[in-house]
Amino acid sequence: MEPIRVKKYIIVFLFIFISFCSHADTTVSGIIDKKESWTPANSPYIISGNVTIEKNGIVLVNPGTVIKFKKDGKITVKGIFYVKGNINNPIRFLPEDGESFYEGIKYESKYKNIIEYSIFIRGTIIVEGSVVEISNNYILNSTGIELFHFANAVIKDNYFYNNTYGVYIDGEKTQYSIIQNTFNKNRFAIYIKRSDLELIAKNNFFNNTVNITNYEIKDIQCKENFWGVVDEKSIQSFIFDKKNNPKVGNVIFIPFYKDKLNLPDPPPSFVSLVKIYLSLKRPDEQPGKFGFSAGFSGFKPFIPDTFKNQADYGTSLEAEFLLSLTGAFVLGLEGKILNLTNKDKTEYDYSYNSTSIFLNCYGYLGYQPNVFFIPYMKIGNGVSLLSEQYKYVAEKTKKINEIDYTVLGAIGCEIYPLKFFSIRIEPSYNYTVSSRGNISKLIISAKGTIYFNSPFVLNN
Repeated sequence: MEPIRVKKYIIVFLFIFISFCSHADTTVSGIIDKKESWTPANSPYIISGNVTIEKNGIVLVNPGTVIKFKKDGKITVKGIFYVKGNINNPIRFLPEDGESFYEGIKYESKYKNIIEYSIFIRGTIIVEGSVVEISNNYILNSTGIELFHFANAVIKDNYFYNNTYGVYIDGEKTQYSIIQNTFNKNRFAIYIKRSDLELIAKNNFFNNTVNITNYEIKDIQCKENFWGVVDEKSIQSFIFDKKNNPKVGNVIFIPFYKDKLNLPDPPPSFVSLVKIYLSLKRPDEQPGKFGFSAGFSGFKPFIPDTFKNQADYGTSLEAEFLLSLTGAFVLGLEGKILNLTNKDKTEYDYSYNSTSIFLNCYGYLGYQPNVFFIPYMKIGNGVSLLSEQYKYVAEKTKKINEIDYTVLGAIGCEIYPLKFFSIRIEPSYNYTVSSRGNISKLIISAKGTIYFNSPFVLNN
């Protein structure tokens, strides 16, 4: 009985372990009016629509938690949304589909809120009538931080990379400190339309389209920053102020640092996570694929009359390599071998052979992934090796060879009895430019195609 009892304990332990380790999506919508703790174990939290944290609502976000936003996802904070990761395990704010911009987080609370040690991709952090401390975050590929009326924000030790705005300010009675941040490759690092009390100092600016944009009537103090260059003329060229528009104030940037400030870059744990997130494909995105197809066809010559007089139709074999570009567009490299022989062999045997190579482009009409039937259009061009041969009873064989330009147009349909296998049926029109008379023919073909997922993925 002892071995049976041990087995029972092992089964119970495995069940508990699997249950503990398994993560399930948590969909969040509507109103939160109580205290909640968001944890990695229940991640990812999927934000759908406008989630409102009411005045008596408190949400504590623990290190390592993943929060994903649908396209219309937004968190409006009237209570407390306390986001505090750590340097080795940041909190992640991501688009749910891996790519789309989302509305993000809007603070309009009377309480002080914190966002610290997070990775923030594709969204917006909005502060209006609220006190927020935003520090030690890696904000990239996003709209940025936006400060509006009565905002009071401390923005410190963050790394802004490849955003539309690093920080955008437009509001009455706004107060902010932007210190010890790095702005790298943003379109507008800091953009000021209206503000009340500002401190912009000890920041690093690199490779931004515009470092400071001042649309205020008053001068803006931006002393003691490093601007990526060391001469005043070069610094001024990356600043929009009175020199560009006489109706606005100046940006006072002297004195400035001539050496890069020793500010923290994103730690390795942040960078490695971002590389993973940016390499992920969207859930609705089809993987790249390629395929091989082969089949047979029949063709009917229209011109010249010499072909029409020999026979009513010919036959051919076809093979093609296909490479899917976007699902709706496919490139193909196709080979065709066509053969026609005469029906009346009393005087001679006649054969016409055409070996063609086409570069084809397919456009699928109304493309949707995982469908059973889909129509397409196809155009192609290439070269043909044409060969005609006459075998007379009493004379020698006569043979004519030439290489000509050829084009192809088709409308067809592709049927998927299996996910990785399809049957393509297409009527096509082929026109070949020949020195001995141009050749046109109607080709009706049927091919089977086997598809494989590409071994390479090009990410965004």
